[in-house]
Amino acid sequence: MQLQMFCILMLGALVVTTDPDQCRCKDKVNTCVIHDGVPGVNGLPGRDGWPGPKGEKGEPAIALKGVVNKVGNKIFTMNGKEIDFKTTVQTCQHYGGSIATPMNEEENEAIVDILTLKNRYAYLGLKAGSVPGKFHYLDGSAVNYTKWYKNEPNGGGAEKCMEMYTDGTWNDKTCNQHRLIVCEF
Repeated sequence: MQLQMFCILMLGALVVTTDPDQCRCKDKVNTCVIHDGVPGVNGLPGRDGWPGPKGEKGEPAIALKGVVNKVGNKIFTMNGKEIDFKTTVQTCQHYGGSIATPMNEEENEAIVDILTLKNRYAYLGLKAGSVPGKFHYLDGSAVNYTKWYKNEPNGGGAEKCMEMYTDGTWNDKTCNQHRLIVCEF
């Protein structure tokens, strides 16, 4: 059995060698002269580095392909799929947007242009409040633009979501119906 020599360097490294000429301790002060020898065993991996800077914002990386309408600083888009209100909100958020919420007639018409391509309705980003027939934006703020269909809202508090018809008018509706996913960015 070969005798191995150990030498501790000032930096705390441990050198293991079977050749006594590779490591010679001097004056008992924990310093060693290390001669070239056989490479040692690789150490453990180091820590991950700091995260890099955030990249520039690009176009919506959304699987809502094909139909895009731009109005002012908003982009409206859809993929032709129909799902319930909650899933629509989650889907739009997943892709970095929000459910379509028209704030004026021009934005409302941009959404109508999308709906008429599929001849389907879509949910809008408004919900019923605690007072029946009173709606607010999803962040809780008051609605400043509406385009209700005649005699709407009429759900008496049972219809808590809002949909848009293909003519651009709005209707209060239950939230479990399947409507087109229309997001805004």
